Amino acid sequence: MSLTLKIQMVRLNQQKSMKFAPTMSVSEVIGQIKEKTNEGGDDHGLFQPGLEGKRPSRWLRLDRTLQYYDLKMNDLLEYKKKHRPLKVKLMDDTVKTVLVDDSLSVGEIVELIGKKMQIKNFEEFSLQRDTSAAAPTGKESKDTVPTSELWLTSTQTLHEQGVADEDMVVLKKKFFVEDDKVSRDDPVQLHLVYVQSRDAIVSGSHPCQLDESLQFAALQCQVQLGNYNAAVHKPGFLKLKEYVPPPILNKYKGPSLEKDLYNEHKKLVGMSEVNAKYRYVQLCRSLKTYGITFFHTKERVKGQKKPVAKMLGITRDAIIRLDFESKEVEHEYPLTHLKRWAASPASFTLDFGDYEDDYVSVITTEGEAISQLLAGYIDILLKKRKDTGVVLDENDNDVATVETVGRVRGQAGTAISTSSVAGYDSSQGRVGDLGFGGQPMARKGDRPKNDVTVTDIGSAQTAVANILNEMENPGLPVPGSMSSLTPQQWRQQLLTNANGVASAAGKLVGAVSGPGQLDRNALNNCAKEVALSVDQMAAAARGASLAEGEDPDGEMPLFDGAKQVADAVAKLLKASKDASLNPSDPQAKEALRTAQEALKNAGTYLAGACNGLLADSGTHKLLLESAKLIAAATNGLCNMAEQSAANIQDPGKRQQVQTAAKSANQAGLHNLTVTEVLAPAVLDPSCKRQIVESAKAVQSANAFLLASAKSAGMDPNAMDRMQEMARAVADAIGQLLGGTEMAEPRGGTDPEFAEAAKAISNAAATLISAQGNPALIQSAAGTVKTCEPSLIAGAKRAAGKADDDAVKQRILQMAKQVAEAVKGLTDVAGNAAANPSDQAAFQRLQDSARKLAALTSQLVGDAGKQAAMQQLRSNSKFAAAAATGLVAAARNAATAINDQTEQANLLNAAKGAAEAVNALMASLAHAQRHPDDPAAQQALMDAARKMAPGAYKLVAQAKSVAPSVVDPGKKQDMLLASNAAADAIKDLLNSATGASSAVGEQEFDEASEQFQAVMADLDAAQMFAQNGQMEALPGQTKDGAMDLLNTAVRGMGNAAKALVGAAKTNPDQLGPGAKDVASSVGQVVTAAKALAGSTNNRTTQKAILGGARELANASEAMVSCARSIASNPRDPALAHALTNAAKAVADALAKLIAQSKGADPGAKEAEEALQALQRDAMRINTVPVNLGGDFNGNSERLLQSTKAINAAIAQLLHAARNNPNGLGSAAKTTAATIPELVDAANAAAGSCPVKNVQGQIVNSTKALVGEVGKLIRTSQVASARQGDPDAESSLAASAKAVGNAVKGLVDSVQSGTPGQKEINDALAQAQAALVRLQTGELANMPPDVLDALSQAAKSMAENTAGVLTSRDNPEKLAAAAKKVANSLDRVVDNSKAAAAMASGQSSEGLEPLAKKLMDSCATLVNASNTPNLDAQAKKNIIGNAKNAAM
Repeated sequence: MSLTLKIQMVRLNQQKSMKFAPTMSVSEVIGQIKEKTNEGGDDHGLFQPGLEGKRPSRWLRLDRTLQYYDLKMNDLLEYKKKHRPLKVKLMDDTVKTVLVDDSLSVGEIVELIGKKMQIKNFEEFSLQRDTSAAAPTGKESKDTVPTSELWLTSTQTLHEQGVADEDMVVLKKKFFVEDDKVSRDDPVQLHLVYVQSRDAIVSGSHPCQLDESLQFAALQCQVQLGNYNAAVHKPGFLKLKEYVPPPILNKYKGPSLEKDLYNEHKKLVGMSEVNAKYRYVQLCRSLKTYGITFFHTKERVKGQKKPVAKMLGITRDAIIRLDFESKEVEHEYPLTHLKRWAASPASFTLDFGDYEDDYVSVITTEGEAISQLLAGYIDILLKKRKDTGVVLDENDNDVATVETVGRVRGQAGTAISTSSVAGYDSSQGRVGDLGFGGQPMARKGDRPKNDVTVTDIGSAQTAVANILNEMENPGLPVPGSMSSLTPQQWRQQLLTNANGVASAAGKLVGAVSGPGQLDRNALNNCAKEVALSVDQMAAAARGASLAEGEDPDGEMPLFDGAKQVADAVAKLLKASKDASLNPSDPQAKEALRTAQEALKNAGTYLAGACNGLLADSGTHKLLLESAKLIAAATNGLCNMAEQSAANIQDPGKRQQVQTAAKSANQAGLHNLTVTEVLAPAVLDPSCKRQIVESAKAVQSANAFLLASAKSAGMDPNAMDRMQEMARAVADAIGQLLGGTEMAEPRGGTDPEFAEAAKAISNAAATLISAQGNPALIQSAAGTVKTCEPSLIAGAKRAAGKADDDAVKQRILQMAKQVAEAVKGLTDVAGNAAANPSDQAAFQRLQDSARKLAALTSQLVGDAGKQAAMQQLRSNSKFAAAAATGLVAAARNAATAINDQTEQANLLNAAKGAAEAVNALMASLAHAQRHPDDPAAQQALMDAARKMAPGAYKLVAQAKSVAPSVVDPGKKQDMLLASNAAADAIKDLLNSATGASSAVGEQEFDEASEQFQAVMADLDAAQMFAQNGQMEALPGQTKDGAMDLLNTAVRGMGNAAKALVGAAKTNPDQLGPGAKDVASSVGQVVTAAKALAGSTNNRTTQKAILGGARELANASEAMVSCARSIASNPRDPALAHALTNAAKAVADALAKLIAQSKGADPGAKEAEEALQALQRDAMRINTVPVNLGGDFNGNSERLLQSTKAINAAIAQLLHAARNNPNGLGSAAKTTAATIPELVDAANAAAGSCPVKNVQGQIVNSTKALVGEVGKLIRTSQVASARQGDPDAESSLAASAKAVGNAVKGLVDSVQSGTPGQKEINDALAQAQAALVRLQTGELANMPPDVLDALSQAAKSMAENTAGVLTSRDNPEKLAAAAKKVANSLDRVVDNSKAAAAMASGQSSEGLEPLAKKLMDSCATLVNASNTPNLDAQAKKNIIGNAKNAAM
């Protein structure tokens, strides 16, 4: 039986009826159509149009039969090309048209788009329907399709989902799996993620606070508007709704919001667009809601008729259930616990197997969307991780990373708590109440056998005492140590057990002190329950301590907190027993109340520890010392009050004062007790509240004491002393209260890891700029190899502490990459050191060093600066605490000093130290309130340095007066406190220095990031130039681009000079200088791209971009060298390397300017001239060789060649300033004078009789050739920047350098002939006198001008005669010539003065006579130096001498 189908030939617009067998495959049908119609090709297929409301359009798959599609007789199929243009809109509203195979699934199309757009993690993207045209107002109607239903199903084709040919789709990120790997190296994905994150922030999808909103808006401004411009960026310029989310905009209205935004924007000046996007994405990732896809659901709750609204969130790690209104997390289900799920049109059900008691079901219409999202996440994770696991070998630096992820069903288990209390449960344990999955925790006979049968309160005391004995040994094996409970679950179990202890203890106290007659059985049962709950808590404490990795030799907050609770329970049991035996005894009741409060405090501390609210050690120490100071100062006050109360006559009033003093003293001690217990957990609001309340109680008690003393008529002098002591107590209380506000979460630092990372980064920076220095290369490579084990070990430690498995894997993977980079670097470093002149080898070394530096920076992250500032804050607290302790000890010791002067000096020093501590505390509080404000952090560094002198003064004073302290105990306390304070202040100063260094390190890292962005930008530009795709910027002209480049080059030159200057004078400021250099390079590259785009000459484009890359490489090397200097400012080798790097930058700038001229006249000739100079420089004989001829002849030849160079240089300078078109020929003319110079220099050096002069001639010649080359480069820059003062200044400086080099060469040559240099100097002096005469300027007028003139003329005649008589003695001839020049100076100056005095006019009238005098002297000096004079020449000499004298 055949099937007749209507085949629509789309291209021909014809329809034909054709018969096919129903069992034919679609591929066979297409072949038959092609054979019969001779139409179509391999890209054709069969398409079945949809029927509205019945069936969507679809492409028929080639491997399916017609029968599979249930085709009917005369059904219509279209025969057409499968490829069609698909319009894809990105999140930035740009639209790209991509040619796709319409028969592919959406997932395959996304892969195609991702590869074409070079998106690395394309599987995390998907397509959505574009609804922007349907809702142009941006307002959703009641019928608006939910966002989750806009996603297209990845397994279906576009047509199967109703996407017509003319429809547009939107490419968006749907899954958030490897966002941490989105980097600047993937600019396309970075841009897409940035835009999507930006829209989510601005729309309010990611709730954030005001400060976070301002940071986001500032980064957005940096991306869209560039650097902050005060002239433009003023309130009213921005449409804030495009930058700030609605909740913030509605809450903080007015211009102040935009002003605050600009304040944040100012901080980002110099940050590139790529870096700003990257920072934006990083900041967005830190939000709690990032990466969570939310669905609106409802749940049925017992006791309520209507379903309750909930939110269901899906992430890569978990399924989260949240309260709809508050958005608080109610339950989190790890994705690895999920067994299966089911979606229906009205609900969605999850099965977590044994991890949950029942199915989790929600009411929702988005069940299919939830199902697709879950499936997508799991498929991506399976694909990426490929069933690997984690291997941590501490002895292997090459870290291997493996993990297992998939649809895992958890092992069912029951948490069991063992008991030291027999007779409670036949299984020696009881089922835990928490329901955490885990392995059974059974005792294996390795714990002490201290079982006690609890029958009454006495046996309960014994059982708790046994538990405390066991807890004295934290190293005992832990029952259930193989449990699968996470550290968080262990902490929760410990907290639950601690709450159980508190509840049981409450029942016990109620049984003892409750109304009515004591029920002994109830009391014993309560005691039994208390003992059992303590045992369960102790077991949980061991497990939690082990899971948390607490160090038995260090701090064990969880275990020690449980031990404090157990100890408090032991005291409570004793007090309860005593109170039960003596119910009317007030002391027993007070002891019970005290024990109950101690248990409450211990429980509060343990709760804080379990909740991760432990404060930093510095705060703990500060609070403790402050409380001690409060107690000591209060005790002193109370002692003073009691002593003075003895003089009060009224017994009642005296008793009132004494009672108030006793209460105040008890308040101080109570505050100390509370602080000692709760200070570590002050971050817990309950702990903080109790500390604050106890401190305020001290303040109230002291106030009452003072009021009682005053009302009792206490002696005024005693009152004054008491009030002064009360102020000291108040200051200490203020310090304590301030300390409670400064608490930070406790975080362990890893100094070994930080130091290793810093050393490797510095070594990498050194290697980048170590060309031609084998010793430096070997030293830096050795540092890298030495520090690598510490870095890798630190990374493993950091991975072991990470709670997030993804973070752990990322750290380990990065550590592996660092290890590989170190191995690669050490290999290429050896080759580069062995072949210092091999440029290719050094380039490989530079690339390896850059890679290692980048990987190390990524591994460490921003931890460097954060750790340094954290260390500074911590040491500030330690120093404040130590100084506070010393103040208390000094005040106490002062009471035992008989010498009033020494006592006063000690108390004054203590007062000064206390004031210094207060100032430090104020700066510390400000710095903690404004952690992102550099000024606040700098103020803390300054305060730390200022605090030291006051504290050190007290240390010195304490040690000075110690021999006068008569109480040995007080003396010892003061000396110990002074030593502790000295050590703490030293640490504080060191951390202040470290913080300053770390700030610079971060700036170097940011500079490195900018260089990476610049390199990526250049890569793209060079690729466009290579392919002929370089386009001019809209409205950009060649002249405009050239002006832009000139401006950027000037800025770059200034930045480089500033960096070199900072290295010499202020190495601490090298970080900001490095950022300025990196920013300037970015501006130069931008200008170079604009200039390259303004010409169609591909060769010129490549040359300009190549010059820009050479500049970027040279600048990066200079910054790397500066980074090394920042760590080693006194290393002369690094200083020399920086000088060379700066020269390389200057040369690169000049070359870039020259290349920017492209095909302009002269550019080619100038480059040829420079190449010729390089060839001639290679011909200079480093070791002189005698080439023949005498030295006088060869030296005369060399001096003549310098005159030719001077003439050529003058022509070059004129062309650079006035005739740019003639610069090329002038450069070639200049270069043409060098071969003769080199030949003459080789001959002169070889024939010179003085050996050291030979070397001087060679070196001077090399220097001259080098300066000539620099002058040609500088001339190119000046000719391209006509009228630029900086360019003209550089040209003049370079010309002067050439002149100095010529003079140096001449001096070297003349030093081979005795007296010749002095003679030439005399001639130059005479020529200068003539120039001075021609200016018309008057010299200082002597008192008797005519007499001075007469004496000068007489001296002139005598010295001229000396020239004639010294003809045969070069040394005397040189001295006589010098005297003639000096006499001529005086003659000229006095002649001008005389003429001015006589006529009141300038000395122009003397010029002819002075000119004759000059000519005579010049001829005389030159003739005197000429060898082999004939008779006529000698007569001429005599005549010139006479003329000069006349």
